[in-house]
Amino acid sequence: MPKQHTFLAPLTILMGIIVLAAITTWLVPAGKYSTLSYKDGRFIIETPDSTISVPFTEAVTDSLNIQIPLKAFENGEISKPISIPGSFQRLNKNPQGIISILKAPIKGIYETIDIILFVLLLGAFINIFYASGAIEKGIARLCYKMKGRETWLIISLTFIFIAGGTTYGMDAEAMAF
Repeated sequence: MPKQHTFLAPLTILMGIIVLAAITTWLVPAGKYSTLSYKDGRFIIETPDSTISVPFTEAVTDSLNIQIPLKAFENGEISKPISIPGSFQRLNKNPQGIISILKAPIKGIYETIDIILFVLLLGAFINIFYASGAIEKGIARLCYKMKGRETWLIISLTFIFIAGGTTYGMDAEAMAF
């Protein structure tokens, strides 16, 4: 009888990633690049120690070795701060130990509990909705009412789900329907 290969459990994989991330805090040097952003007609240069406002000119971008046209900043194409080449500054290391590794899952759950509860409640709602047979009965009723025009039913339901998914994020609910 051939031996079946099993995959690692998801929690085992996640814990392995946490341990790997903790090990990298000992190996990779801590540091940060200075960043350049555009705000209210001026450039803002942020360093780990300070924030400086400089004129919005091509001379500034040239002196920082940034080859991006000024129009890209004005149009909003570049909306997030960009790293300035050659400006890496080392910071104090903050290596993580065994206690940090053990606390990481609890800290992660604590910081994302609102998302976790939303997903659990949404899943419970969809499960109850599905178990009650409301989905099948509702769609069966629609099919009965639109006998001979099922193509329009499919098109209209598709557009309802598209509108729900793009306006308030109903993409997860559409999976149940």
